[in-house]
Amino acid sequence: MVEADAATGASRTGPVGELPDGGGSTVRDLWYDPEGRLNAIYAAWACAASGGDPTPVRPASHWRLDGGRWVLVDAGPLLASRPIGEAARLVVAGLDEGARSGTLHVEVDNRRTEVATEVSAIAVAG
Repeated sequence: MVEADAATGASRTGPVGELPDGGGSTVRDLWYDPEGRLNAIYAAWACAASGGDPTPVRPASHWRLDGGRWVLVDAGPLLASRPIGEAARLVVAGLDEGARSGTLHVEVDNRRTEVATEVSAIAVAG
């Protein structure tokens, strides 16, 4: 893993902590925030020994790598999340597990305003 400092452009290579809840997992989105911390949208599931459909262990949720340890930022479920200022972010949420799109919201002080539906990704200029 490479950690980057957004202010100075300096980078260093180091170990990446394991995301929680083992079993099957999907990293749906991965990005560095303005502070240079690695973020992920991550979902996990478990399969019964007898077979059948996987059971969700953790819905798609937002995690941030802090000091080699993953910390939960938003329990979701969500498909994407990006900061767009000091106290605001864009969030694609309101999806069923396995969904490929959701509803785009602008979130300010933990209050969400719907912007668009059937959104599958967010791109924010850095």
